[in-house]
Amino acid sequence: MPWWSWVLIWFGLFLLLVGVLALFAWRLFQKLMVALRELEKLAAAAEILHAAGDNTPEQPFRSAVSQDMADVHARREAEREKRAERVEIRRNNRVNRGKLLTRADYRQYLYLTKRT
Repeated sequence: MPWWSWVLIWFGLFLLLVGVLALFAWRLFQKLMVALRELEKLAAAAEILHAAGDNTPEQPFRSAVSQDMADVHARREAEREKRAERVEIRRNNRVNRGKLLTRADYRQYLYLTKRT
């Protein structure tokens, strides 16, 4: 092989390398632009949430140690009752779903293999 063929081969490989790097750079630039657009959307949503959060008054923190024991106990009991009510509602919903599954009327279904 003559010497100039090696120069052409290496020059071709160099052009291929530059082309691949340019392709990767272009794809990375496109992904960066998409990420920036999504970041702008996120910032707008965060602004809305921040504005909505400013309207709600923040209750000052009071340690349970500095409060009356009866108040702490009453609040804890109220939380327990709310939780027990939510658990009972979920349980009743599960029981009702189970009843629908186990006591379904099979006569209401139309079987495609059945000839009438």
